[in-house]
Amino acid sequence: MAKEPLCLSTAELIEHHPHAAGILLDKLSTAVYLRDSETGSLYGNQSYHQLLEQAELARECSSEEQDQLSALIDARALAEGRPLLDQEELWASPQGKQSLLVSRFPQNRLLLGYIQHLDTSTQERQFLQRAIEDARCLLWQATVREWPWDETIAPDAIRLSPEKDTVLHWSLRVIAPDAVRRWLPLPNNQNEAFQDTLYFARSESERRRGDQLAMEAIRDNLSHYSQEFSLSLPDKTVVWLSETVTVERLTDDTWHLVGIATDITQRKESELQLAHQANHDPLTGLANRRHLLDTIAQLTPHKECQAALLFLDLDNFKHINDSLGHVFGDSVLVALAERLQEVVPESGLLARLGGDEFTVLLPEICDTDQVDLLARRLLTSLEAPLAVGERMLTLSGSIGVALTDLPDAEELLRKADTAMYHAKNTGKGRWAQFDTSMDERVMRRFEIESALRRAIQNQEISLSFQPIVSLRTGELHSFEALARWQLPSGSFIPPSSFIPLAEETGLIIPLGAMILQQACEQGRKLRDAFPMIPIRMNVNISEKQFQLPYFVDQVTRVLRETGFPAPALCLELTESVLLGDSEGCAKKIRALEKLGIQLTLDDFGTGYSSLSYLSQLPVQGLKIDAHFIQGLTSSSREKVAQNVAIIRAILGLAYTFELSVTAEGIEDEEQRRRVESLGVTFGQGYLFARPLSYTDVEAYLEEHALPSVAQAA
Repeated sequence: MAKEPLCLSTAELIEHHPHAAGILLDKLSTAVYLRDSETGSLYGNQSYHQLLEQAELARECSSEEQDQLSALIDARALAEGRPLLDQEELWASPQGKQSLLVSRFPQNRLLLGYIQHLDTSTQERQFLQRAIEDARCLLWQATVREWPWDETIAPDAIRLSPEKDTVLHWSLRVIAPDAVRRWLPLPNNQNEAFQDTLYFARSESERRRGDQLAMEAIRDNLSHYSQEFSLSLPDKTVVWLSETVTVERLTDDTWHLVGIATDITQRKESELQLAHQANHDPLTGLANRRHLLDTIAQLTPHKECQAALLFLDLDNFKHINDSLGHVFGDSVLVALAERLQEVVPESGLLARLGGDEFTVLLPEICDTDQVDLLARRLLTSLEAPLAVGERMLTLSGSIGVALTDLPDAEELLRKADTAMYHAKNTGKGRWAQFDTSMDERVMRRFEIESALRRAIQNQEISLSFQPIVSLRTGELHSFEALARWQLPSGSFIPPSSFIPLAEETGLIIPLGAMILQQACEQGRKLRDAFPMIPIRMNVNISEKQFQLPYFVDQVTRVLRETGFPAPALCLELTESVLLGDSEGCAKKIRALEKLGIQLTLDDFGTGYSSLSYLSQLPVQGLKIDAHFIQGLTSSSREKVAQNVAIIRAILGLAYTFELSVTAEGIEDEEQRRRVESLGVTFGQGYLFARPLSYTDVEAYLEEHALPSVAQAA
């Protein structure tokens, strides 16, 4: 009786005849139990339940209490993850305490335990040992999603092909295939062994690779090898497996392979998700900078074709973020990414580098006309109205293009970026292809930036002052302080070159602070020198400077240190300054007004003019941009009419909100006459005076302003 079950695999018995296995275990005098720490469920054979009942009959503890004592030790075994073998424990019984040998085998969340009397027969011990090992194998597969396999490879499994490449022909013997099927739902083909179904669920390349690994292990006398591969299931899902194989050489021409395959799908999916996140922009889902550079680095040189990179940057996108908010700006970028994707060819890679910067990589360009066509299509796509929420926007952008035969990722990106800035600086809304002369301009720009930084640190930036006069009387109204940069060599760098550079690099903040300080200091000196003339100073304030949280404190400190009166200071702001944080902007403007400082909107009509801030913010004046003034003397009647209409509209707003108006850039008498006839109050330009040094201002005041003061007296 006892030997018969020893010939039968308990694993197969439990798998195919679970009810018969229960009867078999119940015939044992050894108590066997299975505890699930996750669900709290417990299975025990008859002998186990009898032990609990004996403890209750002894009245020393209830069966639940006895089980709880055992569960505490079970928990320790599960926590440590290692078996506790043949531990002698005292269990209560009607006859008194009895010594029992308890062994515990943890397997993930499950614990298999058996309790033997000291006089358990040797035959039952042997059977139990085999049963326990086989049952643990099943528990292992049920909780870990693994399967073991083995195979003996004889000489006839290996042959040489006509090309003399070693080819391995073999199949695995999967242990307990039905248990594997429970978590790996492969098709159950009656005409195909399960191990073959597993084998052919791999792709052809992975089958070839697995065979090659086994062949190399045999050939090179390796003790083990490992691999990862995927299986394609009928429902189109993919299962990833990690396989470790131990190789044992039985004879000169016979090998025994024992392997275990583990389900790593969850880990692999996490890795793939992390890899996707690492290589894609989270906002638009496009490839990111890392993905782009990796793709460029993997390109192989082509004899007749080149790789092309198009670098696209939106024009003035910052104004959208400032006026409509960053959340809306993100929505614009998402909608734009979808539109650009429709234009990019299938062979191209569209990426977002960050902010409003996009790139398109074309791996093979055999005709440069393809680049020209794509660049034009991208620009046309940008200019088409874009619906975002309830708004309709029209965007524009600049594109730089770089071509290469031998891809150097960083260098290709740098050249495309350089070409893009060249396109932006030559008018925006266009594209340019990189050439070496652009590098020279970039180097020159870098040199100017370095020199500007030193000039600011060494206080080498000086001021000139351009008069603003009454158009009716010609009398002085105020001076606008303008920065002038003279190099040690004596040559001048025009403001149109270094002011935009200072804006881009952030140097405008220390530069702006220095200009404000000098304007107030020199204004104070002029007022002391000419006490009969109410000297006023207009100072330009950049957007970045105004956005500083301490800007109002900075102005207050300068006025206090220099002694220049606040009512004589007028800060000129561009319209873009007012489009950012409206609440914070209003708070600063009201604080400046409280100090007595005047505020004027510079270059009015060129930005995002809005009636709302004219009506809500304490602004005292407007300055009409020189572009509109110069258009009054254009040879085109239509252009003249357009500029007259614009100036009249600006004047209408100014009269409505009781604002003074100054016309900039008046260069001849005809322009002066026309703006005065339209109703403009003040004028500024070369017709009246060029920007003057401090010494020239003194002469100007003596020649022009003093007589008018005397006449007024």
